[in-house]
Formats: sequence, C-alpha cells, structure tokens
Amino acid sequence: MRLKRILLIAQALVVLFGLTCTVASCRELLPQSEGETQKSTETQGSTESQPNETDGDSQTESGKADEYEGERYHILITSDMHYTELSAYYGTDRDTRLQYWVDGILAEHQRDPFDLIIILGDVSLDYWGWNGGGSYQRKPSVSDTKLFMERYASQLPEEVPMLVLPGNHELYTNEKWKELTGNDRNESFVLGDNLFIIPDSYSGAVDPKYEGGGKNDGPYKAVDMEFIRGEIDKHPECNNIYLVSHHFDLSQESKEFKNLLKTESRIVGLFSGHTHSYKAKKLGSEYNSIYQLQTGNFADYGDKTAESFSWGFRDLIIEGKKVTSTYIIPNCSYYVDGVKYTVERKYADITLLRY
Repeated sequence: MRLKRILLIAQALVVLFGLTCTVASCRELLPQSEGETQKSTETQGSTESQPNETDGDSQTESGKADEYEGERYHILITSDMHYTELSAYYGTDRDTRLQYWVDGILAEHQRDPFDLIIILGDVSLDYWGWNGGGSYQRKPSVSDTKLFMERYASQLPEEVPMLVLPGNHELYTNEKWKELTGNDRNESFVLGDNLFIIPDSYSGAVDPKYEGGGKNDGPYKAVDMEFIRGEIDKHPECNNIYLVSHHFDLSQESKEFKNLLKTESRIVGLFSGHTHSYKAKKLGSEYNSIYQLQTGNFADYGDKTAESFSWGFRDLIIEGKKVTSTYIIPNCSYYVDGVKYTVERKYADITLLRY
C-alpha cells in the first residue's frame, strides 16, 4: 500500500514537471503585445525600452497551431542594415552592430528554423549623396554591399534560401547586383502554395553618376506590373501571395498595381522597409483591408532616445490558413548620450494577417 502511494506521488510529480516545462517553453516563445515589453538594463542606470506604436488592428493570440491544417513555414524579412563607414549608429561601430543582427537571426533560427530569408535592401549606403558620398560612389573599388555579403550574410544558415533586394541606396545595375548577391533585382520564390513576389521599386536610376552632396540616392519607381503579373500567371497553384519590396508608395504607384490590390483576393499582405519603422498599417477596405507591414531596421531612425530603441527584424509564420507576423528585437547594446543600454530579446508585437 505504501509502495503504491509512493508510485502515485512520483507519477504526479512527473506530470506536473512536464506540464511546467511546457508552459515555460510556450511563455518563452510567445510574442508580446504592443506596449508589453521586457525591461532593458544598462551599465550606468536603467530604462524600459518601448517599441513604436503599431497602426491597425495588431493582435496577440496564443498560437494554437493544431487548429490549422497545412504546411508550416517560417520566413525572416529584414531590411535597412546600412553597413557603412560613415556613421556609428547609437554609438555602436558597424561591425559590432551587424554582428548583433547576425546573432539575433541565428538565435531565432535555433528556436524556430527559418525556411526562407528575404533582405529588403539598404544593406549599405553605397549610393549615398550626403556626407561626402557613399563608399562605392567615392571609391568604386570599395563596395560595402560586397563586404556585407562576405562578412555577414555569409554567416546566416547556408541551408536556408536567401534573397537580397536592392534599396534606394544601392543603385547597381542588375548585372552587378547579381554578381554581388547572387539574385536579380526582381525576384520571386515559392514555398508550398505560397508565392513571394519581390519587385524592385528603385530601378529608375541605376548606376547614376556621383555629383556630390545633395543628390540623395534613387527616386521611387512604380513596380514592374509585367513582372508581377507574369509571376502570378506562372503559379496558379499558389493560394497565398505576398508582395515584398524595399518600399511601397501607393501615392506613386500605377493604377494597375492599385487595382491588383483591390481585386486579387489571394494577396495576404505587403512587406516593406525603407521607413525604418515596424508599424503594421491596414490599407483600408478599398484594398481589401490588407496590411502593409514595415520590417524595421538595424541602423538609425531619427529618435535617439532609449525609449524608442527598436533595432530588429520581422518574421512571418504560415500555418495552413493562419498567417501571423512578429517584430523581434534581439539581444544587443547601444548608447544614448554616452550611456550604454543593453536590451534582452523581446517580441514587440504580433499581427494576425489571415486565419
């Protein structure tokens, strides 16, 4: 009788311990809602780092994957690293800063492996019209884009497909861009029944002549609808379409592109960089109420206060019909007014795109 009671107690402890571990693991991986942040610590004081407010209807939810049927995919979308010798953003030298970017991505990959990595441009300031010009403009033998690919993109998981889109600071010809990154300025990719169309929105002034300060990179150009329509026609089997570019400026877009957003129900959302924000904006009923999600930055965003700090990147999780996206701020350190702050990894928000 005594032995039976001991066995029952032991079994109960095993069940309780297993349940506790499961709950702890879920809490570790659950993205935080907007405004719910972990406290940052620093060497000479303390601050609480709070992300920007998110537009639209960003939501938090518990992520019950077993309720959704279909293949699961995890995608990283990141932008605006600005690997340049022209500035030490937030008091952090460029190589330390970019290593934070790499280490943060590798940490997320270890927790939940990525199936695709998309880099949305401005990895450098090679074509930069201010402060004496970008490195490639001043000295064509030096390409910070090339150095970025060799030093940092090369550290990302080699088994994961990676596409690198040019931004307004990288006005290389398509031939040169392919030489540097391995892909064209316009690209696409298919994961299961998910089609990623990645159009170039800065193709209007490739390889411009450098004319000194005041010439601020390339002008926005409406995306190539022939390319987009062609990719959609090639993949009728794809039920979900994601439009991904360095920037989408609807005020400068073609009527055909706007009409596509209005009429193509398979478009789940738009992902873009350029603004150095990570806001999720709902485009309104005239565009089927889809989101345009900004993908943040690992550079500068104007506000130098500790409270606004938000180096990071965005992920996209597809679980059958359910699609969510989270902005992730990885472990890193930075300086404001000479004070060093250290941020522990946190999830700034989660946006439910489709369910």
